[in-house]
Amino acid sequence: MSKYVGTLTLMVPGDALGTFTIDLSPRDGEPGGGYLVDEFGTVFYPSLDVTPALITVLAVSPPAGDSCVAAIDPVDPGYNPICTSPGDLVCTVPSATNVGADLDGTSWVNTELGHCTVLADVWYPYTASCSGTMVVSTCAQIFSTLDLVLEIHEHWDSPLSCGCPGTSAPPLAGADENCDGLLNGCPAFLTQSVVAGECYTIRVAGYEGNGKEQGEYFLEVSCFPGETVSVPTGNDVGTSVNGGSDTTGGLDLTFTEIDSPGDFSADYMVLDDADAMIDETEFRLSGDPAQAWNVSFSGSFTGTVEITFSYDPDLLTVHEYELLIYHNDQGVWTELPVVGRDSFANTITVTTTSFSLFVLGADPNPPPIPATSDWGLATLALLVITAGTLAILHRRYVVA
Repeated sequence: MSKYVGTLTLMVPGDALGTFTIDLSPRDGEPGGGYLVDEFGTVFYPSLDVTPALITVLAVSPPAGDSCVAAIDPVDPGYNPICTSPGDLVCTVPSATNVGADLDGTSWVNTELGHCTVLADVWYPYTASCSGTMVVSTCAQIFSTLDLVLEIHEHWDSPLSCGCPGTSAPPLAGADENCDGLLNGCPAFLTQSVVAGECYTIRVAGYEGNGKEQGEYFLEVSCFPGETVSVPTGNDVGTSVNGGSDTTGGLDLTFTEIDSPGDFSADYMVLDDADAMIDETEFRLSGDPAQAWNVSFSGSFTGTVEITFSYDPDLLTVHEYELLIYHNDQGVWTELPVVGRDSFANTITVTTTSFSLFVLGADPNPPPIPATSDWGLATLALLVITAGTLAILHRRYVVA
């Protein structure tokens, strides 16, 4: 086998198909036999004489969505929508790939881990099927060896027109290595508030530097509807969304002080792949599927906000007295202070100082089952006998 000094990059046409051969047989008049020239014009000579040899290079066609401009244009042959039927709340691309893709966007993506250098990006236009929260996930690829980075771009000149980098379509969000239990923490998922009918561009890129930049992946985009209400300025301002705490998925909340008015929105989500999306080394999920709320407020406030979350008890796999609310605060999961739990109303009340993603979790080290509880609902029967009268008093079990 011949030895070469330096590193050689083999270049083939990006749109070519078939097999290419490179002749390494000796050339007359060249020292040491044959030679190769890289894309920069550098000549590499063998350090030993070579024997006639051939190297076979398989050319890979670029995947669908390699060009952002083509991917978002409905009349372009390269149009690459994530959803094939308008109005679908869940859309998937089971065998997506970025093998053979060029870098069409910026060389970096701003994520929860900072600036990540990327290459081989693929683009998908997505028209939101609901007003609420969009979840973009590659987490179904449980044993993927890929290290993917996700990014969402805003619409272009109008809400109905998707956009590409370098235009008036700035990135809204980015994510890298935030799926749980996967090799090296990859692939990735992210959430973004969306408006029904408006277009967003999803970018899937490979993280550069660890040899896991290209390959196949499973891409899923879900839309979870929610409600938005206007909240005025004032002290001790209360409001409700999604039917309030009397409705599964609803919220009641009280702001200590609102400095400027704004719109408050909350989207209730039932996440089938939450075990992959959420790092359970930090806390336990309350069930499978898990229950979560994506919450945002366009105004500003001072102090704390008390929130009562209404959950679906049929989705629980833990005792209700173990329930906790975890808040994703700038990429870090934080346990929130519990004000109260009401197992009869199926609610849990906590306080927070910021909004984003909230997940119904469970205490990783649960206390012993209270003597008066039966899965969070205890019936205490007191026999009161007075003047021959038997009275049975029932008390609901409420734990703070």
